[in-house]
Order: sequence, then C-alpha cells, then structure tokens
Amino acid sequence: MDSSTNTKEESTLAQLLTTIGLPQWHDLILDWTGRFDGWRACYEASPTMQPDFTPLSMAIAALLEMAGATYTSDVALAEVLANLDFTYWRACRADNPREIWYPLQETFREFATRGPVSVWADTETAIPPGVIKYWLLGRQAFKDWRSEGTPQPATGSPPTIQ
Repeated sequence: MDSSTNTKEESTLAQLLTTIGLPQWHDLILDWTGRFDGWRACYEASPTMQPDFTPLSMAIAALLEMAGATYTSDVALAEVLANLDFTYWRACRADNPREIWYPLQETFREFATRGPVSVWADTETAIPPGVIKYWLLGRQAFKDWRSEGTPQPATGSPPTIQ
C-alpha cells in the first residue's frame, strides 16, 4: 500500500470515530495498530507488502460495525480493539525463541531491527484480550488526563505541621 492509502484510511478512521462519538481515540488506534506494522510482510516474506496497514483496516471494519450501534463507550471500543485478529500475531527471535515480542511494550518493527525473527499467529500464546483492553483504556485515560493539563505545583508556603 502506498502512503495515499494510509492517509485515506486515517481519514476514514477519524470520520468513523466522530460518528460513534469517540474522536479522542484516533491517535491511540493509530499507535495500537501501528505496533503490528511489518508483521504481515514478514509472515508473507514479501518486502513489497510494506508498509502493511492490515491492522488499521481491521480496526476500521470493526468501527463500521460499531457505527450502527445505539450506544458506544470507551470500554466497548477497547473491547472491540482487544479482540481483533491481529492481536494473535506473535514473534520471537529466530535464534532465541524465549525472547518474545510484546506489542504492549514495543512495535514489531522495533523488535525486528534487533535481528532475525520468527512469526506466527496463535490464539493460545496471545496476550489475553482483557489485558489489552485495560492497557488501551489506561493509555486513553492518561492521554485524556494529560490533555486536560498537568497539575501545577501549589504556590505559597507549605502547610505547617504542629
């Protein structure tokens, strides 16, 4: 896919999130799905597939289904994102199978820059959807908190303890 496809998908994502009343999730969804970029190309062993935006396409398809819902929430969106097929994508070091890629900590591309990798899709060893859901909710809550402004230190003298 070329960058114009990515821009089109990002625009579609923004429109869908506005439709369901959750536009504040835009950057987090791009970050979450972007953590898997390059995995499919590695799996297919085709460098011409990069960049690979399949996770973003999956998220958009799920949002299209949510757009018809009568009620949406941060929790519902996080749950949907935590259960998408790409969350089963796994990787490890080709020379050290115990060194496993953990998408909650780094992107696949970051992991893959440190040496050859083995990739597979597996529901048995995947990160549990509940963990992903609460990770996403935590990141969104922190982002919301930061956008409201960082608390400023109190002015004046500290309280006296007697």
